[in-house]
This record gives sequence, structure tokens and C-alpha cells, in this order.
Amino acid sequence: MRRILIHFPIVIVTFALALLLTPYNPTTGIRGLANRIVTVRSVERWPSRGMPHLYGTWGGSDAAVIELRENYILDIERGTAYNYRIINEGRYRDGESTCLIEVYELKPGTNLRKFMYLARNGGDLHYFGYSSWEDYEYGKASASISLSRRLLE
Repeated sequence: MRRILIHFPIVIVTFALALLLTPYNPTTGIRGLANRIVTVRSVERWPSRGMPHLYGTWGGSDAAVIELRENYILDIERGTAYNYRIINEGRYRDGESTCLIEVYELKPGTNLRKFMYLARNGGDLHYFGYSSWEDYEYGKASASISLSRRLLE
């Protein structure tokens, strides 16, 4: 028992020093490991309920851009469907819903991005696309557009 009590402060101080000496990057080193553990646990703790409020065809003034369904997201302009997973769901203060999704196996030339933050604002859908997790962490969107719900013709 004495060994545990003697070594416990040494372990705590070593861990604290490692945190201080690790360069600040949310994806590497001890911080990256801690961020991945927190993300994985939050996904396990709060399983996705789906996002039917975001499902449908969304577009701009002249044409449909994306179609969002339970199992896929469709880039209408390219005619290509992609699988995705929901990373995080949330709500604004006013009750509108938000969702962060990861899109798999994107092909070159697509309008979609690897990580997509979708946010409802009234009847519109705000789409922020990020090419990588680092871009999302630092808020560097490579695509940003406001879409409205389109009726199927």
C-alpha cells in the first residue's frame, strides 16, 4: 500500500508535465488520445436517434443540391450517393436542430465534404463542409451554403 501512495503523486505529476509539454494540437499526442476517448464515449452514451427533421431534398434558387435520407446522402448534381454516420446531434438555443455527419468514400469533384455540419434555421438548412477533422476543429469551412427544402417534382 505504501508503494501505491508513494508512486501516485509521481504518476500525477508526470502526466501533468506531459500535458504541458505536448504541443497544443487536438488530434495528436495525449490531447488527441483524450479527445478521441471523449468522442467515442459520447457516441456510445448517446446513440443516434436519426435526424428525420433533416431528411428530404434541399436546394438553392434554381436546382436541388443534396438529398438526405436515413442511409445515404445524395449529391444530386453528380448523381452519386454516399453513406454517412452521425457524429453529433444537438440543438440551438431556440430549439432548432443541428447535426455533424461524416461522409464516407467521397469521389473527386463532389459537392459534399468529409465532415458536414448541418443546421436548421427556420425553413432553411445551413451547410458547412469541412475537408478534415482538423479543419472542423479549427473552424475552417471549405464550403458554406444556405439551402431551402425542395418539393419533389
